[in-house]
Amino acid sequence: MTKRHLLLDHLGSHRFHDPPSLSTTLKGDRLRSACFKETGNSKTLARTIASLNRPPIVFFPDANIAFRSDTQEIWDALRLAALGSAKDSTIISGTVEFEMQEWLADPHSNHQRARDISAALNQKTWLRRFQIAPNDTIYPAIINYIQVLGVRRQLARRWSDGQTPVQTDPNEKCETLNAIRNRLGERAESLARKGRLDFEKKGFVDLNDEFNCLSMVAYSLRTGDNSMLITADEDLVEIFWKVQWFLDTHYRAWLAAKLVKHGEYGKPVKEITETDGYFDGGLLLYRRPTSHLSEVLPGHFSPVKSGVIYLAPDNTIVSFAFNFEREMLGLLETRAATGGRCTDLFGDANLHVHLWPVETTVGLCLGIGKDVGASVELNGVRTFVPRLDLEHALTVRERVVQTAIFTA
Repeated sequence: MTKRHLLLDHLGSHRFHDPPSLSTTLKGDRLRSACFKETGNSKTLARTIASLNRPPIVFFPDANIAFRSDTQEIWDALRLAALGSAKDSTIISGTVEFEMQEWLADPHSNHQRARDISAALNQKTWLRRFQIAPNDTIYPAIINYIQVLGVRRQLARRWSDGQTPVQTDPNEKCETLNAIRNRLGERAESLARKGRLDFEKKGFVDLNDEFNCLSMVAYSLRTGDNSMLITADEDLVEIFWKVQWFLDTHYRAWLAAKLVKHGEYGKPVKEITETDGYFDGGLLLYRRPTSHLSEVLPGHFSPVKSGVIYLAPDNTIVSFAFNFEREMLGLLETRAATGGRCTDLFGDANLHVHLWPVETTVGLCLGIGKDVGASVELNGVRTFVPRLDLEHALTVRERVVQTAIFTA
């Protein structure tokens, strides 16, 4: 049976779209995504790598690309991409190197490839390493987003009340996955299944894919170099979709906070006290002059593109990329310094530009309030995860960016 392309289902099926009252299409907005689908295999992808190398793109191969026996053409193309380049052309992230370490030390297959990768990494020739250091100013923000994105992998597990978050017995595996699928969609079900299997096998839920994807985006924001992650795991496409949505949405919140502080949004149109447990105390609402908030985007900016190339098992290749801006580093630094908020301009209150599912009754607004959430720790970093962010990580009711889909 052919595996479905969940990203394309999301973009093409009304079942995955927001109701019209919640959906915003960013026409004319410079922060946008593009998706390209073509028929092909690893040889096709190798030719794509060669064509994408002008202008230069830095490639981040996933560990599964190293393990597969049918990807030698891809590695040959990556090696050729480094010829004549004074900059990095292929990066092995710290997460991917960790996943490959046993294979590199004692390869059970593709022995020559393992030796070539080890030599290139150690000699810093056509492969380079990249890892976000714990002392990096954005490291706590990366950890925060990993926690937010990783919540879907926890959905099939037992939580503090003895049940799963969808109120099922975690021992009833089929019932639980069906409930997740019915309430949150196929994308959440796929990640929940993998999270449950991780815990059963390893005793913990593996968040390496989330870390790998965020590392690539952080690399592009730091260096200004375009980047593409190459993978044979469809989950990376889904994770990247969420990464670009959160960074885009929170970037606009970070920018809007400055305008609100300077009085450019006027006075609050309403304060609501009933927020269904998403905020502690009242929520101040400010009317948004536009549905897409393009007015908050800076006049001077440094664009950089990052994305994912997915080598699917049905002889198709899906490429998905997004136009980021290097000024998003300011958002990440603020989120790191505040422990999980998009602004530090309103005391311990946060600003959200996407308030669903909180009912406002006064039209499209942004809101300022003190988040309800949880303090969590990962890799020695304690951070705060707002409940509203978790809701947005779980749901498929997303503000839809303008997306161009091309099929070869």
